[in-house]
Amino acid sequence: MPTPTVVLHTAKHGRFTASLPDGTPLVTRPITSPIFAACRTLVALGFADGPARFRHSGSRNIYDASVRSIHQAAALTVSEEDCRGLRTVKWVEKGQEAHQSPPLSPYRPNHRRQKLGAPHPHRRVN
Repeated sequence: MPTPTVVLHTAKHGRFTASLPDGTPLVTRPITSPIFAACRTLVALGFADGPARFRHSGSRNIYDASVRSIHQAAALTVSEEDCRGLRTVKWVEKGQEAHQSPPLSPYRPNHRRQKLGAPHPHRRVN
């Protein structure tokens, strides 16, 4: 099977949709990480594991991005947190988030130290 090419379409506010060049929709709801979502759809459509190429609609570049493995990219997504910024993380299906541990609070980054009984780093100890 040849290397699939995915066309990314710009929506509003940094969100994108994706389709195949023949118009077959892959990502219909505008999202911020269309490359990983498009890879999940390609896996669901039965594409074999291998590279995939991505280009923005209207772009002069032949290819703007690529992945080496559709199946590996399908297992990832982008997460944005206040204290860590953007990062690539393992993708979890909707409904399975409850099984994950809650993230650290960005407002109390030292809460683990406080639970262990250590003094607060800015508090004077007598």
